[in-house]
Amino acid sequence: MLVSFLFISCGNKQANKPADEASIAPVQNEKTITANKKFPLEHGTIYQQVTAAGFETTPTVYFDKWGDWQTTESTMLMEVMGMKTGSSTINIVKGDEHWDIDLTDKKGKHYKMSTKINDLGVDLNKLTDDIKKQMKIEELGEENYLGYKCKKLKIKNDKLKMDMVYLTYGNMMMKMDGKAMGINTSMKVTKIDTKAPPAQKFRVPEGIKMEEMK
Repeated sequence: MLVSFLFISCGNKQANKPADEASIAPVQNEKTITANKKFPLEHGTIYQQVTAAGFETTPTVYFDKWGDWQTTESTMLMEVMGMKTGSSTINIVKGDEHWDIDLTDKKGKHYKMSTKINDLGVDLNKLTDDIKKQMKIEELGEENYLGYKCKKLKIKNDKLKMDMVYLTYGNMMMKMDGKAMGINTSMKVTKIDTKAPPAQKFRVPEGIKMEEMK
């Protein structure tokens, strides 16, 4: 649940490739980053490696329309008392419409909910001194990661129970490490594919029983 909350976050074999094998994009010019967009890229696929509370997952995020459309596939495998168990989920977001799908049980829920521009809820392209003071954000300079010119931010906010260091490209989270809600958490993007994903990635799979939520 923590992983889903943090990243709205499927196992994918390509996601297990180390970063030095990832497709490297040219270093981006800051002026090309579009403000008020969830992602600075129009479409693509993001492969992540996430560790939270001792569990590791490799979510795959497909996106289009600058991130207004997102589909996150995630598989979690675990072993409890010698028994292996797991679950596979899909979360589809189109604007304010959400579809949460459990592929194991072949059930899902459809509902409407306002979405944030990113997990922090603020446009990182337009950080003001007031916002930085309010959220306890400290800017730590810049870093080139996977060929993208990223900002490095630190948030130590006792009220939000956060002590995290982020690497961001526009509003796209590239890396994070620290504690969230008191739990050790880390995430890194291992690869970005900038080709447009197949249209079916943004559709509910066949055979899923959907429930409409009000």
